[in-house]
Amino acid sequence: MCPDTLSGRSLPGSVPRAAVDPPRFDRPVAPSGYAWWYLDALSDDGSDALTVIAFVGSVFSPWYARARRHGMANPMDHCALNVALYRPRGRVWSFTERQRQKVCRDEAHFQIGPSSVAWNKDALEIRIDEVAAPLPRRMRGRIRLTPENLNSRAFILDSQGMHRWRPIAIDARVDVDLDEPSMRWSGRGYLDTNDGDRPLEADFIRWDWSRGSAAGRGAILYDAVRRDGTRHGFALE
Repeated sequence: MCPDTLSGRSLPGSVPRAAVDPPRFDRPVAPSGYAWWYLDALSDDGSDALTVIAFVGSVFSPWYARARRHGMANPMDHCALNVALYRPRGRVWSFTERQRQKVCRDEAHFQIGPSSVAWNKDALEIRIDEVAAPLPRRMRGRIRLTPENLNSRAFILDSQGMHRWRPIAIDARVDVDLDEPSMRWSGRGYLDTNDGDRPLEADFIRWDWSRGSAAGRGAILYDAVRRDGTRHGFALE
């Protein structure tokens, strides 16, 4: 059974975190669709960084792509916690795909095999228990992201409203405590979520984005080229 859920109340705009819905992990995901929650962080001294992506219907999965070619595929059979660590001693990453029998979701909690992503009061907590690459080794530990504020607005990325993006926390505090490999640091971070009712490749040729933050303010640039040849871009501060 998944843990008890939390509830929230949605308000427009970017307001203090207690007033806005936290990220939900139980959103419906359409057949052949996707949802992901993305976190990145840079240590205060600039020496270490990481990215974490929790997927339902992994858009990077060759097995999910193959399943879609044979008809409507179940995204719950292609879930993963992608963790990439960037260190002075080299990069380490993990990306094990798991089927629905190894996955549990509710409003505040997303269990992917032995790893999990959960919203706990006012922070996102990630517990990692994975096998890392390029040389097989354990990756174990915790990451905690505490937003400076939460944004409730989601942005439509295509003309039919099939793909959506919400920058949840443009600026946040992140604490990293990993036992394997040994990493302990704090820094600034970012959290967003994407979801779609169709595969990305059905509606986009390419897309990219970039972000930055300073003095408590954040900025995001977003650019996408759609299948019909039109472009969609915006800048947020």
